Amino acid sequence: RRVAKARGWIKTESRFVILSIYAYRQNCPHFTHLPHIAMFTNACRTQLWLVCVFLCVGNFGFQVVRACSFGEFSTGGSCFECYPAHYCDGFDIFPCRFGKYQDQFRQSSCKTCANGKYTEASSQGYASCSPWSTCGAGKYAQAAGTTTSDRACSSCSFGKYTAAANEPACSTWTTCSVGEYELSQPSTTNDRVCTTLTTCTPGKYTSKAPTATSDRECRNCASGTYTSLPNKSTCISWTSCSAGK
Repeated sequence: RRVAKARGWIKTESRFVILSIYAYRQNCPHFTHLPHIAMFTNACRTQLWLVCVFLCVGNFGFQVVRACSFGEFSTGGSCFECYPAHYCDGFDIFPCRFGKYQDQFRQSSCKTCANGKYTEASSQGYASCSPWSTCGAGKYAQAAGTTTSDRACSSCSFGKYTAAANEPACSTWTTCSVGEYELSQPSTTNDRVCTTLTTCTPGKYTSKAPTATSDRECRNCASGTYTSLPNKSTCISWTSCSAGK
């Protein structure tokens, strides 16, 4: 049996109820479109039942349509309680999505996801919102999360890092300057740590030269030798004073 359906609004006391008009082909054998002549009488303006009278090719057809309460939906002439992940307008049931959700029964609207959570576009409804993904150390937030989309994460490229979560961009590794050496190596999750080279003071010499990743090592000059400047590679022998000097 083919059914045609149209919608209109009828005010009932302090609220609006969606009115559905059903024209059945068996009542209208020559039915091709919804008749232009339709009468909404006072009998239709009831809280629970809408009796709609319409003219169809010279024959009167009558159909009783149940107007369920908000938070309910109608099927088979009966009203059913709206269930979580959906909202109901008294006639139909709709999914909560696109940043919306519903975690309770018998609701006529959806709730909005809180900051840090989302629901995607989907054919199904959502009873709860999902938390945004966390971009951990070594990654950055390529795209911020919204109520309708998750946060998008991407890995840092070589030479860059993030140490904290959800950073908007990766930072470039520190370069050790002259007079410094690398104390710890960098990675995608931490920066390079540089520290100042040790200074071999006068009276000492450099026993091991520094490198980019190691410190300078110093030793005391042996008896009879000295250094008067810092970081000398060798100690100099004392001058011998001749007799009479």
